[in-house]
Amino acid sequence: MNADLKSNVVSAQMRLLRRKLATCGADDLIETVHGLGYRLALGTVFDEK
Repeated sequence: MNADLKSNVVSAQMRLLRRKLATCGADDLIETVHGLGYRLALGTVFDEK
């Protein structure tokens, strides 16, 4: 496969994961670290429904 086609696979999956997390109020659980990738935000509190 062409590398250009695969270059946004991770960001597309993270976008979908963030949308799913937003449904339970945890949309800020994942942080983007510029130049490195992604990380889980520590200390994030959300309502469990």
